Amino acid sequence: MSNLSSIFKDRIEFFSPGSFPKGITPENIVNTRFSRNPVIARIFHDLEYIEEYGDGIDRLLEEVKNHPLKPKIPKFVDIKSAVIVTLYNLEIGMFEFEALDLNERQKKAL
Repeated sequence: MSNLSSIFKDRIEFFSPGSFPKGITPENIVNTRFSRNPVIARIFHDLEYIEEYGDGIDRLLEEVKNHPLKPKIPKFVDIKSAVIVTLYNLEIGMFEFEALDLNERQKKAL
């Protein structure tokens, strides 16, 4: 099995074999829903193993947008043989301390 993720100083890249499903692109991934197996997805939803199908990307992006340190928005790239999702790390200087209500000790720790 190949390495499914790579960790760098400023990001983590997740490698998922296979392309996006037909009709899904990096541009419309937030607004378009698709289940590779809708029967299994419905059963998992009915058994409360998943909350809602198709909301994982929405939840991820919402968490990033609402994070107080304002990290970069994740990137989705379809290279036809795989999808690469990049989650970015925060580096000192990539956010404004003034936007946070921190004391000097907390700022120094960050």
